[in-house]
Formats: sequence, structure tokens, C-alpha cells
Amino acid sequence: MLVLTRSKGQSVFVEIAGQVLEITISDVRGDKVRLGFAGPLSFDISRSEHYERTKTANIESSHLTPKDLPTLDK
Repeated sequence: MLVLTRSKGQSVFVEIAGQVLEITISDVRGDKVRLGFAGPLSFDISRSEHYERTKTANIESSHLTPKDLPTLDK
């Protein structure tokens, strides 16, 4: 893990596969840091708790069989 020290208003840049994401420290209040993200819309940025919930839901849903799904009555 790379650990950097930044102050309010300063940024870091992350380049992935030729695309650049800028992360800016927008505010610091006590032990809370507000981050701003600027980059391509193709980047999916999520809080860790949301990412883990989504990952768990995707894993659970991948174990479905066709009989687990509702049928469409015409």
C-alpha cells in the first residue's frame, strides 16, 4: 500500500490503462476526510461497504438455477 500525505485542496493522480483519475482532498474535519474524484465515466467508484454488499449480492445471485427464477405467465 502506498501512503501519501496531502493537505486540503491537493490532489493525487492515478493512471490505469491510459486513463487518469484525479483524487482531490476537498475537506478535512477531525478524523473525516472528504475526497473528490474526477475521471472518465467508465471508472466505477464506490465506498468499500457498498462495493462489498454488491460483490456479495452478485456472488449469491450467480448460484441461481432457472427454476429459482420467476416465470412469465402470458
